[in-house]
Formats: sequence, C-alpha cells, structure tokens
Amino acid sequence: MVTEQADSVVVSYQEMIWSMSQAIGRHKKKTLALYGSLFILSATFFIYVRYRERKYRQLMERLQSQEQTSASAETECRRLSQELEQVRTDHQELNRSVLEKRLAEMTAKLKEIYSKQSEAAHIADDGRLFALQVGELLPLDSWEDFSSFINDNFASFVDRLSASYPNLKRQELICAVLNLLGCSVTQICYLMKIKKNTVYDYQKNLRGALALPQNLRLQAAMKDFLFPSTLKIDAE
Repeated sequence: MVTEQADSVVVSYQEMIWSMSQAIGRHKKKTLALYGSLFILSATFFIYVRYRERKYRQLMERLQSQEQTSASAETECRRLSQELEQVRTDHQELNRSVLEKRLAEMTAKLKEIYSKQSEAAHIADDGRLFALQVGELLPLDSWEDFSSFINDNFASFVDRLSASYPNLKRQELICAVLNLLGCSVTQICYLMKIKKNTVYDYQKNLRGALALPQNLRLQAAMKDFLFPSTLKIDAE
C-alpha cells in the first residue's frame, strides 16, 4: 500500500517535471522567436538608417554642387553683362561718331554750295540755282525719296521724329531736317520754295511739339534727337 502510494507520488512528480520542462521548452522557443524578431527588426532599422544617411549625404553633395554651379553661373552672367554693356557703349560711341561725321559733311556741302552761289550773285534769282544744286545732293522733289534718304543716312531720323510727334505735318518734318542740316531761314525758303513767315510758323510748331525751352536752338534740339541711346548704323 505504501509502495503504491510512493510510486504514485513519484509518477506525479515526474509528470510535473515533464510538464514544467515542456513549458520551459515552449517558453524558450517563444523567447528565441522574440529575440529573432527583435534582431531582424534592429538589423532592418540599422540598414534603413544607413540608407537614409547615404541619401542625405548624396542630397547635400548635390545641393552644394548646384550652389557652386549657380554661383559660377551668376558670376559668368555678371561678367557677360558687363562685357555686353561695354560693347553697347562702344557701339553707341561709334554710331555717334558716324552720325556726326555724316552730319558735318552734309552741312559743309550745303554751306559750300550756298557760299558759291552768294559769291556768284545768283541768290537774287530767288535761290533757284541754289535749290537746283542742293537738289543734286538732297532729293527734295519727292517726299518718299527725301525721307528714305534721310532715314538711311541719319538713323531713321524722319521716321522716329514722326512717330514720336505724330501731329507734325510733312512740311514741318522737312523743315526739321533742314534745321538739323544747319540751313538758315533764307536757305530753307529757297529749298522749300516758301516765304520766311511760313518757315517761322513751321519752326514755332516744331518747338511747341517738342516743348523746347526758349534758350534752346532748334538745330541743337534736332541734333539731340538724332542721337538716341541705342542706334543701329552701318559704319562706312
């Protein structure tokens, strides 16, 4: 009886030990699985962090490269802008020199013609011979030819003047050109075949249209208009 009871206790104890060992075994498996999952998660997180760090470094390097490129481009743009401004300045000086030379030559020719006619006493015939000889230099008989000649040789002077002051009439534009060329009132009368009072009226209208002060000569105002800030002229 006692032996049976002892055997029963031993069996119960063995069963308990076995159950405990089975439980511990299951617990170890769960622990190992948990550790394995944590290891995989940590490794994945580490790899992700390194990946983001590498991407961040690449992005910073690209931004620095772009900043350097942008700075270089800005410096180059400033240099080119300065060179362009210098070229424009040189071009304007050349254009002004060309225009001044043409204007001086034309003015000198007109003065020479008038001087010779005065010395020959031919002006008394109402300047017909003077106008005839000037006509060989300026196509005064045709407005189209005259305006084209002046535009071609003097930086589109007629077109620019008429565009800036559209109320000016054709005769007033011709008067403006002759003033630009240094013609006197008498010479303008001969060339345009009009009276002095008419010339004075044209000059008055020109001064009013351009809002010129009283102390500024009309010829000087025409010269100022001849030299705009930007011109395109074929230098001879």
